[in-house]
Amino acid sequence: MAKLDEEARLLRQHAAIVFAKLEDLDVSVRQAAFKVLGKAPVEALTTHASSIVAKLADSDGEVRKAAEAMLAKMDADAVLKKHASVMVDKLEDPKREVRKAATTKGKGACS
Repeated sequence: MAKLDEEARLLRQHAAIVFAKLEDLDVSVRQAAFKVLGKAPVEALTTHASSIVAKLADSDGEVRKAAEAMLAKMDADAVLKKHASVMVDKLEDPKREVRKAATTKGKGACS
């Protein structure tokens, strides 16, 4: 249990650095960042929700799925209230998967 607490503390402390890796040009780095962030406490994710929402339009399907899964951990109402305009923009994306991810979040699949 102490190891998990320490891991959560470190993730909270360095979340901004890991979130920055979501912008890396290398898809494997973005995927790895989501894997690490998947272990972070929800409050650390909520602080950076805009970065996660932006990844709903990533060029890589696995990154989009990871973003959708991460958003599912958060309070749907809070995310929608704060990021509604970005998610509405995703509804007009040419990629079907991006539109689907935005509507899935909007239907409360994550709550």
